[in-house]
Amino acid sequence: IPVCNLGGYSTESVAEFTIAAILHEIRDIEEGLKRAQTGNYSFDGIRARELKNSNFGVIGLGNIGTRVAELATGFGAKVSYWSRTKKEVPFQYQELEQLLSSCTYISVNIAETKETIGLLNANNLSLIKSNSVLISTVPPPIINTDALVARLSKNDFTFIFDHPDEMPKEELAKLTGLNNCVVYPPIAFLSDEARIAKQEIFISNMIKFFEGSIQNKVN
Repeated sequence: IPVCNLGGYSTESVAEFTIAAILHEIRDIEEGLKRAQTGNYSFDGIRARELKNSNFGVIGLGNIGTRVAELATGFGAKVSYWSRTKKEVPFQYQELEQLLSSCTYISVNIAETKETIGLLNANNLSLIKSNSVLISTVPPPIINTDALVARLSKNDFTFIFDHPDEMPKEELAKLTGLNNCVVYPPIAFLSDEARIAKQEIFISNMIKFFEGSIQNKVN
């Protein structure tokens, strides 16, 4: 029985969400909105940073990771990446430890496999420097929760993720109590365009099966 997936339908949606979530954090947009909603139009105390000229790291250079890297480059960031294999791309390859210790913004976009579970752990999360932003749009097992909580407890960098629905409640509770942990519902993949692409790939998979030229086969 052939099994086919819907790979690639949300590449743009997830990549754009990644950049948007980082900008929302570093531009202090939420604070600005809260003030304006109460009639306070002062910018006193609001601090913001730019992506331009920053060191931006991508962990996992698949379709989504590559698109994140392209978007970050468009903002003028200096992009480096770590992947299990080196790629012929216009981005600088770095070993994982070097990337974690040198980049201000780090996007985790690696697929979950036996080899990547716990990829980010106590041995390397400690390398993340102050004032950094780590964003993950991948399944939680790739990052060791206890090691992440220990690093977040220093309260000097921000973690953003959007897969709370895939975590045991007791694991999630360790993160949601921290003010430097930003939790979104699983919305990175949501866009009108992604929904349409998903439907089109699904139907195309079935048509190709009946035509005898199976596509997107994973087994």
